[in-house]
Amino acid sequence: MLTDADRVPLAARAWIADGVRGALVAADGTIDWYCPDGFGGAPALFHLLDPAGAAIRVGPVRQGTGSARRLPPGGQRYR
Repeated sequence: MLTDADRVPLAARAWIADGVRGALVAADGTIDWYCPDGFGGAPALFHLLDPAGAAIRVGPVRQGTGSARRLPPGGQRYR
């Protein structure tokens, strides 16, 4: 299950970039905005802007089963 873009505030995401390309990543590892051709190009992942858009989640395995599935404790910080 991917992060629900409507329920996760923008402040709960991190911006990861190399100066040309960038991605918006939620604390659970969901990448819901990524533009591989640079900031002016078309995004490959755009679930943040369109619920039908593509997204990917890279992160730890969720614990539990069914609706009780949860991520292990974690967090994010900026340097």
